[in-house]
Amino acid sequence: MSRSAWLGCRKCKQVLALGKPLREEDQIVAFGVADMFSWEREERNLALWKFLADHFGHELFTAFGDDLEKTTGPDFRGIGGDTTTEGDLSFSDYTANWLARMRERSAHG
Repeated sequence: MSRSAWLGCRKCKQVLALGKPLREEDQIVAFGVADMFSWEREERNLALWKFLADHFGHELFTAFGDDLEKTTGPDFRGIGGDTTTEGDLSFSDYTANWLARMRERSAHG
């Protein structure tokens, strides 16, 4: 059975859905959703880079979905994945306007 993986920040109490781990033997080599690698899904890819920028210098952790509740608390908010808990964000909500702002910034040096 494949379980979803998450990247989290304890300081900001946020977790980002990475997708299901893809393995070769006992090694995780990538993450995927349905029949695509996670990086092939633009919103998921953008969310990962935004998450890394937002949480630069913070202590990050990884967890599988069924272990997530053991390592976090009810005050943690999810990004992507199953956004059914109040306060959780979809990838599109999390990255709204971010790419445009970064492109504009890049264009102006």
